[in-house]
Amino acid sequence: MEYYFISVSLDLKEIGRYYQTKGLPEGYTSKWFDEPNSMTNLAYNALPDFIPDLKWELESKAKLTDIISAGNITADGFLMNEKTKEIFQQFNLLEHKFHDATLIVKGQKLRYYFLQIVCKDFDMIDFQRSSFCVASLTGIKKYDINIFSSDDLFEKQKQLDIGVGIKLEKLFLKNNIEPDLFFFPYLHVDYFASQSLVNALNDNNITGYQTLPQRII
Repeated sequence: MEYYFISVSLDLKEIGRYYQTKGLPEGYTSKWFDEPNSMTNLAYNALPDFIPDLKWELESKAKLTDIISAGNITADGFLMNEKTKEIFQQFNLLEHKFHDATLIVKGQKLRYYFLQIVCKDFDMIDFQRSSFCVASLTGIKKYDINIFSSDDLFEKQKQLDIGVGIKLEKLFLKNNIEPDLFFFPYLHVDYFASQSLVNALNDNNITGYQTLPQRII
């Protein structure tokens, strides 16, 4: 299966500004983030046991798109409208959840959804065939490193000096594992999307995202 990198759009002609949402909706203060159901209490490796309070307000200079670049949330995923959600639901997303969200646009409340994508482990990686390196936080490669399993990855990560991390150079997925959307936190900054998912977004004229070719998989 062919894959692309996928992210929110950086094209200012399409989105108006980046981020598209305000730091806080009108009338809210930073104390909102201290609430138990705050968007800042979501995690990359687990779905929540609470219903998150997800509200964003579109910046005055931002343009409304199907997928929105949303700030302040600590989970990994995408903020999208109903039309886009229906497309994503047709594909293999691994562990995930569509959380109800509100996008406020010029005082009007629009129904949006935050697709939270979870990565609990790295067992879908074929470690024997994949290759890794140790790199600086800015991506500068230091040296190659052999990783043989998820446990080996976590153990060697603990042994590294501050300011460096283990990064993917070449990725092979295990046989018969072909998700349409996934990511590996810490190992790579990008989300991977299948050709089929990208085609569906393109065919339905979804706005607010971009894709780039990749040579890792």
